[in-house]
Parts: sequence; structure tokens; C-alpha cells
Amino acid sequence: MARGKYKQWITPNGLGKLEEWAKQGYTDEQIAKKLGINRTTLYAWQKRYPDIVDALNRGKKVSDDKAEAALEKIIGGMVVKEKTYRMVKIDPDKVKARRAQYINAWKLDHESATENEIKDAMFAAVEKIPTMEKIQISQVEREVPPNVSALIFFLKNRRPDLYRDQGQADLAAAQVEKAKADARRANAEADIAELKQRLMSGDDAEKKLGDMLKKLDDAIGND
Repeated sequence: MARGKYKQWITPNGLGKLEEWAKQGYTDEQIAKKLGINRTTLYAWQKRYPDIVDALNRGKKVSDDKAEAALEKIIGGMVVKEKTYRMVKIDPDKVKARRAQYINAWKLDHESATENEIKDAMFAAVEKIPTMEKIQISQVEREVPPNVSALIFFLKNRRPDLYRDQGQADLAAAQVEKAKADARRANAEADIAELKQRLMSGDDAEKKLGDMLKKLDDAIGND
């Protein structure tokens, strides 16, 4: 474990960062990489420090809720608004007024500024206050139909008992029956081995041996 490295991450600021990363959808492995540790160390931290677990879970819940809400919209279809923009020149008087406002605010925050610093602030105002702006020129509403693939994915995960692939269901049933047959065969073979041992020791078990052989044949027949 990274000795002492955890300390900065159990502070309010550190826990807030962990929560934010989880909220943005980062996996545990990606978060561990951001922390400069491996995933195993992160899991060890979670076991020792419940606050880390709580922070990650809070973030993950927000991320999961957003994903689920988005999935529900995709499943049900939605109407999206497509906007078109273009860049236009800002009125020169407005640009001048905004730059003057920027410089005056800067001077209030830097009362002891030198003339050179004020000049630098004026140059900064020219860079920060744009002469062009983006304006919306149109908006079109477009209907997006339900996403069938997303719907199938949702139903398979939420209602696997009803919507699981039939091929997978048949395979699972066949595997269960095979396991049952293997168990019956193993039990029968164990019984026969025990009876054979008794015969070798002189016990009268011929009839039971015949019964067990029939039991084994039945088990094989049901396989």
C-alpha cells in the first residue's frame, strides 16, 4: 500500500475530487491511476476508510442515474432541437464599453498597480473581450424514434426471466440436466464400489450389487 498517500484523499477536498471523478463516469481502475496507485491499493483503501467508499458511491449514483435517464429517453424516443448559429461582429461601441469596464474592474482590484501593469491589463482586455459573437439564426425540432437495440438491452437486463435469449436459456437448462445426470452416476458408482468391497470381504451383497448395476444403467440412460 502507498504509505501515507491516502491521507490527502480522506480530507473534504480529497473526497470531493473522488466523488467528482466517479460522477464523471471514471472506473475504479481509472481513478486509481489518477491517484497514482494501482486498483488493488484503491480497494484496500476502501476497506479501511468508509469515507472513500461513500464518496465514490455518491458519485457513481449520480453517473448511473444520468445514464439510466438517458437510456429511458433513447428507448422511448424523443424530440431534439437542432440550432444553427453564425458569427457576427459586435458593435464597436459595445466592445469599447466592455473593455473599459474590464479595465476599471481590474484597477479596483489592483489599486497599487504601476503604469506598465495597467498597460498590460489594457492589452489583456483587448484579448479577453471579443469583437465577434455567436448568435442563433434558426431552430428545428426533429423527432428521434425509439432505439430498438437499447430497448432489447434494457429488457434483457431488467427482465432476464422473460427476455433472455432462448438459446442461452436452453443451454442453461441442458447444463443443469447434465449436472444432475453426473451426480446420479457418481452416486451410483460410489455405491457399487462400496458393495464390491463388501463382496471381497465376504459380505453377501450380490443382490444389492445387481440393484446398483441397474441403478448405474438407469443413470447412464438418463444422461
